[in-house]
Amino acid sequence: SSPDNLLGWGIIDIEAAYYSVDSSNLKHDDPSPEFLELKQNYPNPFNSETTISYRLGKSAVVEINIYDLRGRHIATFPQGLKQVRAYDHEFTYDFSAYASGVYIFQAKAREYGTLNISQKSKKLIFIK
Repeated sequence: SSPDNLLGWGIIDIEAAYYSVDSSNLKHDDPSPEFLELKQNYPNPFNSETTISYRLGKSAVVEINIYDLRGRHIATFPQGLKQVRAYDHEFTYDFSAYASGVYIFQAKAREYGTLNISQKSKKLIFIK
């Protein structure tokens, strides 16, 4: 490969290697978000209910998972098949049955019709 088509450097098994990409088919003006964009819950901190929102760049089957800081699974909320749209998908959850503390919420999206999966996580703070 010649230096003219060198696009960047990468690390593969701790060895530096260069790679090239044909950029003629890439869309640089695509306004859609990445495959899964997870927003910070609001309000945060909160004292009973909080809203979790996310946006999709592709139609996907989505679920929201809640974990405590020890990694214990608290709850799963299947969201079903969600379509791409110009505004956020939202999910509101009532934490009043749980102890005050810091929790992790995770959105997991599987692109519809494929095995492509994206997961994003964020912390939330519940204060009774």
